Parts: sequence; C-alpha cells; structure tokens
Amino acid sequence: MRSLFSRFAPRRKNPPPVEPPVEPEPEPTEAQATAAPPAAGVFITRRQIRGLLIVLIFNVLILIGLAAIALSVTPSIQIVQVIAPPPALATRIPPPTAVPPTPLPPTPTPISPFGGGGAMAFTLRRNGVSNVYAINASDKQLIRLVSSPSDERDPAFSPDGQEIAFASHRDGNWNIYRMNIASGVTTRLTFTFTYAAGPAWSPDGKFIAFEGYSDNNLDIYSMDRAGKNVKRLTSDPAPDTHPAWSPDGKFIAFSSYRNGNKDIYLFPLESPEGEADLANLTNTPDRDEDSPAWSPDGTQLAYTSGRPGDQLIYVNTFDLQFKSLQEADVGLFGQGSEPTWSSDGKALAFTYHRGDRDVLIGANLGGWGLAQEAFGGREFIDHPTWGPQIISAGVISRSLAEAPLKAPPLYTEIVSPTGSGQPPYVFVQLENINPPGMMLSDAVDDSFRALRARVLQETGLDYLSVVGDTTRPMNHIPRDGQSRRSFHVAGRAVDIDQGPLQQPGNLVVFVREDIGYVTYWRVFIKARKQDGTQGEPLREAPWELQVGTDTGGQPMAVVPAGFYVDFTTLAADYGWERVRAIYRWRSYYPDVEWWHFQRTDGLSWWDAMKQVYKEADIISSYGPYPGRDN
Repeated sequence: MRSLFSRFAPRRKNPPPVEPPVEPEPEPTEAQATAAPPAAGVFITRRQIRGLLIVLIFNVLILIGLAAIALSVTPSIQIVQVIAPPPALATRIPPPTAVPPTPLPPTPTPISPFGGGGAMAFTLRRNGVSNVYAINASDKQLIRLVSSPSDERDPAFSPDGQEIAFASHRDGNWNIYRMNIASGVTTRLTFTFTYAAGPAWSPDGKFIAFEGYSDNNLDIYSMDRAGKNVKRLTSDPAPDTHPAWSPDGKFIAFSSYRNGNKDIYLFPLESPEGEADLANLTNTPDRDEDSPAWSPDGTQLAYTSGRPGDQLIYVNTFDLQFKSLQEADVGLFGQGSEPTWSSDGKALAFTYHRGDRDVLIGANLGGWGLAQEAFGGREFIDHPTWGPQIISAGVISRSLAEAPLKAPPLYTEIVSPTGSGQPPYVFVQLENINPPGMMLSDAVDDSFRALRARVLQETGLDYLSVVGDTTRPMNHIPRDGQSRRSFHVAGRAVDIDQGPLQQPGNLVVFVREDIGYVTYWRVFIKARKQDGTQGEPLREAPWELQVGTDTGGQPMAVVPAGFYVDFTTLAADYGWERVRAIYRWRSYYPDVEWWHFQRTDGLSWWDAMKQVYKEADIISSYGPYPGRDN
C-alpha cells in the first residue's frame, strides 16, 4: 500500500535511475575472524545510513504536509466560489470540538488570513450615531478612526493609505472632509452644497469625486484634493451615486436611477462629449445594480445586484477597448453588498446582513478562497473601504484616548414599583398624544418618549404625536386572518400614523426590502427644513403600493426630490423594530404592516405578556399552553 505522501507526489515520466551495484566486502582475515565481535549498534553500513536518511526525510515531509493541511482549516473559514459554473454562496465550516491548536506567533509583517493586509475602515452606527471606525486586517482591533460627536460616514482611503476622505455632519449639513491619519489633522473640502458625500479618490491622489446635491438634483462632481476646481460631471434628474475612479484615471463608474431602475454607468473623463458619452455597463431593466468597485489593475469591476436587503455581489471583467463588461465573464461572488478591493487585488471586503446584525466579511478571490468575519455586531455597518497601510500603534492609542468606544445610553427607562404578587410592570399612559389615552408597558414607555423627541429633532416634525394604535386588551378582535398573539397586548408595540402617506408631497415614503423570502419596509419622513440641515436625499426608489395587483406595486418611476430622515434606523437606535409584512400583503392592505413597530427586547410573546399580566389571566384568555389560542 502506498504511503500518504506518495499519493500527492508528482508522477515521473521516466523510471528512476538504477542504483549502482554494491561491491562485496572482502573476506575477513584470520585475526579479524578470531577477534571479539563489535558491540551491537556501534557500526552500521553505508547502505543502512542511506536507508535511515531516506526514512527520516520521508517522515519530515509527511509532518510538513499534515501541518499545512491542519493550518489551512480554521474555525472561522468560509468557502466562496468566485466564478460560475455553478455559482455558490458562502458556506461556513463549523468550529471543531477538539481542543484548539496552540496559536502561532504573529509574523513581523501581518497580513489577513484571506490576503490583502492593510486596514479596513467603515461606517458603524453605534448608540444612535454613525461614525468612521477602522480595523487592521491582521488583528481586528476596533478603533474609532474619526472622532466627532456628529454623524460621519462614507470613508475612503487615499491611494497611499496616508489619508482618509469622509462625509460629516459636524458643521450643520453633510460635507466632505479629508484627514491625515497619522496626525489627525482634518480639513473641510466642500462648502457650497446642501449635501455632499460618498467621496472617491483618483488613482494619483490629486482629485476626489463625490455626490453633490444642488437644485433638487443628486449628481456626481469632482474637485482637487484641496477642495478647489469643483466640476459637475452629471446633470440627469435621476439620482447619481457611488462614484468609483478607474485605476487608469480615465473613467468614473457610478450608479444611477435612470430609465426607471438603477444601473452602473461609465463616465469617460477624456471625452469632449461628457455625459452624452455615458456607457451603461449593466443595462438590466429587471434588477438594480449599485456600488461599483474597480480591481486595482482595472480589469475587473465588482458591484452589488438585487433589491435592498437581498443583494448579491458580482465580479465582472471590464473590456477597456470596448468600454464594456464582458457578459460571458460575469461571476457570482456571494451574498452581500458594497464590495471593496484589497490593494493587491487578491481579496474583497463587503457587508452582509445576518439576522439582526451586520457583518463585515473579507474573502479571498483565488478560485476557492477563504472568507472570514472581519467585524460583526448588533450595529449597522456600511460603506467599507480597504487601505494599503495598517493603522499604526500611535494612531490607535490616540484614537482610543480621543474617542472611547463606550458611550452613555440614549435614555433611561424609569420603572415604577408594583405591589407584592403583581406583575413587574404596569401600563403607563402617554402624554400629549392623539388619540388620547394611548398606553405602553412601563418597561418600554421611556424609550418611546426618547424616540419621539429624537424624531422631532431630526425631522423638525413631532411625527409620533399621532399614533394609530398602542396597547390592545386581551379580548380584542384582531384583523381578519391575523393572530391575537400580538405584542400590542403586552404593551410593546406602536402603529405609527399612516395619514401622511395619503397626503400630497410624499411626506412619508417607504422602500421595499426583501430579506430572504420575507418583505420588510424602510420608512422615511420628509424633513421640515429642506436646506440640508435635516435628513439627506433619497438613494433608493420608494415603493408605490398597489394592493390587489400581482406584484403589490412597483418602485416609483421617479425618485422624490428633497431631504428625508430614515425613521426605521432611528427606531432601531431606541430598540423599536419593524415587523415583516404578512404573506398576503399584495392583496390585503392590513397585512402590509409598514406602520408597525415593536420592542421585544428578545422576549417571547408569552414572557412579555407575563411582565404585565398574571399568568392565570393569560391562560384564561389564551389557553393553558404558551402561545396557544383556545
């Protein structure tokens, strides 16, 4: 039987050379024959020495092979098939149950397990504020890279990794800033826009492309690194977003909601025709593409495809001669959104929504590659960027000192004590609300008040002063086909006001998001001030609801102009979660549920009910088993 190593050894085309014959040893003399025999093991022949050396080398090679195999399997590995056929999504290998191996010491020049090295920056929403955070790909220590109490987002590393451009609301509206990473010195670059965000560096580091909002139009602009020589590149009424500068400096790819859906377009910077010479790279009327990202050599373009919440990443070959993507070379990379390349072109980082948490993933591109979670948590992660340089120890120390990761809570839940033998919480009436008499559980009423105040601050409108419903009694009659087991009964749900949806002016809109096979809605409220100090322009087309049709409606043909506040995100900051649409929503309006938000704190419905009712009363109304109607 062949050895383990021989199975992997290359086959030889020619037979091995024949071993030369060994000359016979001379006959011993009479003196040698009569002498005492040597001690066992003291003398060995050359043949024996050669045999021992072969065995020793053979065993060493086996150990090296086994060690390489063992080191290539880690608990956090995912396998990603990059190029079809057939495309495969990432699958995770479960962690081993055996005792984990002793970790190896760090190498002098750390690189990530999936290749690339350097550092990743991204937008992380934590404790009600979005800020720019970063990790080194090798150690994953999270730091707040840009320190400001205001919302900040859309980081972009300069080509040399020494600077970072980002959008910030620190001066009253969204503008572009540039920061030297080593010194922390920050420079404001834009001043004339009501909204500027989404910066992207030119490959030589001398220019920055960005999104700018002017005259109710979101377009692509460029400027030099000092914020001078601002040029408007696009002017179509549709929103133009996510600019990406090609590595040769001749093109800017961007996404645009033209022709009724979102495609990726190519702007030729050297063409005298400008926007008239645009090329539609994706041209897919049946789905949306977004977030283009060039490979470092300019031969490939990664981008996001699909409806918000259920997006896939594709990697496509770019044909420089014809300024187009090669349809035959489209490769499904996996599920996720907003890809960004490592500086060596061997890996991608992207965001992935998993259940109730967002995850930043890094994945190798080479055939079958490694994918690992770079960072994940119960926060929103957005707009990753991958720089060529690691964040130095000095920058990490300064950032930790300037911006501690732990922030004070957004509110304090004040709870009134209850009597002996009573449930731990009572129902509390909300103040100054219509209709009057609306109540919530004492466990969540202060979070709702804090959310109401935050919505007023962000939109200039006291939108939550009117609600559709809050607490319902146990004997309530539910809507047709819906369950009596509602968190409304536990005092942990709110139906927000649906009235503005029927009023002119698109005061409230919602975007459809499909997560798996389940539909959710992201609600936006139009800000009272339309000068850029509140909200931001819409980047997605809101859903035009048409109950009773096969599709239940379609995205609006024209994205509404103006500044909107993402109510769904604000609600999540305070623990209030949207609920899924019920499967009949296309034909039955009460099942749409875009207005329904609840705060469960991870409790089952039965446990939430026991916080405000005696168990005997719950059983009397719902039956003797948790969650079972009688």
